[in-house]
Amino acid sequence: MLKLVSFLFVCLLLGFSSSANNATAASKVNCGESFQSKLKEILAISQSCPTTYYENCCQIKQLVSTLPSGVYSVRHIAGLSPFSPNVHMLARCDMVTDGGGWLVIQRRLPKGKVNFVRKWDDYENGFGDLEGEFWYGLKNIHALTSQNDVELRIDMIFEDDGSNLTWTYTTFKVDGASTKYKLIVGGGKGTGRDSFAYQNGRMFTTIDSDNDNYKTNCAYLMQAGWWYKDCYFSNLNGPHTGHSKYAKLIWNDGKTYRGVSNVEMKIRGKNCEVQKTCQL
Repeated sequence: MLKLVSFLFVCLLLGFSSSANNATAASKVNCGESFQSKLKEILAISQSCPTTYYENCCQIKQLVSTLPSGVYSVRHIAGLSPFSPNVHMLARCDMVTDGGGWLVIQRRLPKGKVNFVRKWDDYENGFGDLEGEFWYGLKNIHALTSQNDVELRIDMIFEDDGSNLTWTYTTFKVDGASTKYKLIVGGGKGTGRDSFAYQNGRMFTTIDSDNDNYKTNCAYLMQAGWWYKDCYFSNLNGPHTGHSKYAKLIWNDGKTYRGVSNVEMKIRGKNCEVQKTCQL
């Protein structure tokens, strides 16, 4: 019985969600023959130390380097979320970009249908579809960035000419609820203006919780939740089509405000060792 439970536990940790889009990929990952050696190794650990867990995409990537990008089951200290019914969280992992192992905390797609004009509770807990557009939740992002040092990567595509832009940050942390999830970001590297660093030190603002410096609620004006100041140089949770040229999904490249069609914000731990809470 213990072997069966452990085997299912391992499959859950390595497996994709059971959506139709991932059915083919899942059949390759869920305990296929080519993964038997790794699975036996993990199974042995699980039997001796049932509390071993994989808390982020980087740790999963270490197990099998050829795993594709998609939705995986991880466990981290945030606990429950709208994306899964128990402590084994679902997370979207980018296993390809710059070596892979990235956990995606925000994703926007062209002509996305997920409404990002949300109140505080939604932004705190997370919303959307991990197969499409989503916000992973301030509570979860805080948990992921407060226990480990992580780097942040923002990949975007501009809607006017389809060009790509990437900014990376060696420091990224979101403080807890008592600080209104204050943003700490630094060490930016990219092209043009660093339009995310402008939000450094700012509390999060939503349409029903005004924590910015502007005379009017920036979230209401710009139709999104964000770490607004007076108000922004980036608005990556903004609508694809806004009521003004500024109240939309946008990034200032140092010359002008440019509309963005695709965005992924993703984090990766600087230390990806598998955590154990008992001795083997």
